[in-house]
Amino acid sequence: MPKHIILISIDNLRYDCIGYQPDKRELIKFDCLKYLNTSTLDRIAEKGVCFTRAISTSTYTMASHASVLTGLYPPRHKVRLHGPSILDDRALTMPTLLKEFGFETVLSSDNGILFKSPGLMRGFNHVFKTANDNGLFSLLEQIRDKRMFLLVHFMDVHCPFLHSDYEIHPGYNDDFYEHLRNLYEQTGEDIDIESIKTEGKHYEAWNLLCEKYAFDMHTLFPLYVKGVSKFDQGRFRHFFQKMGELHLTEDALIVIFSDHGEGKSQEPSSPYFGHAGSLHDSVIRVPLILRHPDLKPETIDDQVSLVSLFPTVLEMAGIEKWQDNLPYYLDGKTLLPTIMGEEAGDREAYSEVWMSYPDNPLSEENWFLWQRGVRTEEKKYLVYGRPEDFLEGRVFNLENEDFLKAVFRGLLYFPFDPQKNPLYKKLLNRLENGSSKKEVFNLFLESEWFKNRKQFSIFQLKEDPDEMYPLDPTTDPLLTVEFSYYYGRIINLNKGELLESNHSPLALSPMGELKEQPTNNLRDKTEKSIEIIKDALERFGKWNIGVFFTREKETAALLYLIKKTFHEIIPFRVFHLDTLNEAKEVYEFRDTLAQNWGLYLIILKDEKTLKKVIQRYKIKACMVAGKLDAQEVREGEGSCDEWNGLIRICPLSHFTEQDLWDYIRTYQIPYLSLDGNQFQGMRGEPGINDTRPKSSKLDREDEEKEELMKRLKDLGYLA
Repeated sequence: MPKHIILISIDNLRYDCIGYQPDKRELIKFDCLKYLNTSTLDRIAEKGVCFTRAISTSTYTMASHASVLTGLYPPRHKVRLHGPSILDDRALTMPTLLKEFGFETVLSSDNGILFKSPGLMRGFNHVFKTANDNGLFSLLEQIRDKRMFLLVHFMDVHCPFLHSDYEIHPGYNDDFYEHLRNLYEQTGEDIDIESIKTEGKHYEAWNLLCEKYAFDMHTLFPLYVKGVSKFDQGRFRHFFQKMGELHLTEDALIVIFSDHGEGKSQEPSSPYFGHAGSLHDSVIRVPLILRHPDLKPETIDDQVSLVSLFPTVLEMAGIEKWQDNLPYYLDGKTLLPTIMGEEAGDREAYSEVWMSYPDNPLSEENWFLWQRGVRTEEKKYLVYGRPEDFLEGRVFNLENEDFLKAVFRGLLYFPFDPQKNPLYKKLLNRLENGSSKKEVFNLFLESEWFKNRKQFSIFQLKEDPDEMYPLDPTTDPLLTVEFSYYYGRIINLNKGELLESNHSPLALSPMGELKEQPTNNLRDKTEKSIEIIKDALERFGKWNIGVFFTREKETAALLYLIKKTFHEIIPFRVFHLDTLNEAKEVYEFRDTLAQNWGLYLIILKDEKTLKKVIQRYKIKACMVAGKLDAQEVREGEGSCDEWNGLIRICPLSHFTEQDLWDYIRTYQIPYLSLDGNQFQGMRGEPGINDTRPKSSKLDREDEEKEELMKRLKDLGYLA
């Protein structure tokens, strides 16, 4: 258990500008690797746990730090806009909880307004709102005998590159002013460096320079990397040495991360170099290092989200039952099982970005949602604007101009001037001359303005790591089904509720807790089933295996086994051939199980035969729940065979009926038993309670999601 917890946020630090990261493609492409020297960070990383695929929740500082400090995604902590947003009153922060358990809590930020404005100073005993390393060291020396939580936020790597608000020695920023002078001279313009120094207008001079160079990546990227190296060799090295002299790093959990990176922030082909824009990997992928003597140094390639820092830090702090202080469930999960090799990382990582009209960015009315995305290990699913808003009647109840502004913001997602935009003026004229809002909306959908704007994209990150070639999910039925699943997840999350139940749309609910210890026989059989499932995945690949849902208890046991095999994830598609003749309890059970266990569920009402489904979805192998003493699987047939031309995988082929009941009882697996269309719990098994999932508000959300997807298709968003 660490004495101190030290979080170091290096604002704007790219994921690849640190030694442990193997992916240096862009640094090599732009000939910038030769400028990179991060030996100070690298020495820390050598003794720490390093994540190569850590994902931020936003391309903005406030929203990202709010996620780190709360364990919640932006729709839930409510810090979504860069300026006018304020942290939800109900959200408990990391310093608030640690303070309750006896920690002295300290915040030191080079730009304190980024924490004060959204309410992120909540829970801190001591706050430094400007760069003041000496003042911080004086305080730390006074309180170092106490348990301490420290968050240090450095802005040196942020633009203007090579400039630091804290000069560790006279002339520390001379290189910045020399680069500034040279770049202005290349434009044919003189600049008064001394006046800029005296008046403190380095930000204004830098921003004007970037506009002159159109934020060109070839010009700015080398300066950025030089700035990273300067920070590492200069201020950060000085900071870390001083922390060591105060004996604050010896028994401390040290977490080093960034809120976002710097890179492609416009369209894929644009050379624009920045961050407050597109959810490109060069911006949302960030470095993440955890160092403590109890953690074995290693590099982990599993994807993780920054929301998972909150539970990880609190768990490592050694605070018993800290979860009892939270009245809601987190979006993040502790990373300790991932670090120990017991679980995979975060299956899905959510990010979002909003944009503002330039005239008044501090007004909520001047912001609009640009992109929301879910990133997996292999793909990124993006939604542009807010198409779901136009499936609700309240938008059409707005006044004419408010209605049109909502349409443009929600579906065109770019700043526009109502007085100058020809389409806006045309549609407003139609409304003022008696056309209904529905008629005007249909005209908008037929316009080239709308047709030329993306609504949805998929990026294949392995085949297209630079994200140059977005796929349109409306062009292929398989992509449509795949995307609709993630779109539903995004919509549920964006309802912004702090869930007070044991469900979370982007986190699988813990189900199947042990009621009793498994016998050796059951443990051996379970391990054999897990090996069968793993072998099947390696042999066929996840997209070539189909699992078919039935109401039988064997299916619930099989799905639980798969979930156990892959650390709470079911990677295969689950198909339900719906005959439309099932009892309503079957549908209730199916939908609740799908929500709670995160099933990639495909419901088929128009396919009457298994053969057609196999052909349509290109299934090579079918995973079934046959048992040893079931009619369809005889003893001696084995776990994998061919049946009517299809490879059939039977992970339960060595289970007897009694084994299955023992497995269900031991792990309290929910299943469905019907007698006269009524639930009967465990079919009379003595002493066992009904473990069927209870209907909840999220059941209704699933129904709403299906209705939403239908209406999206009606509007032409999905084929």
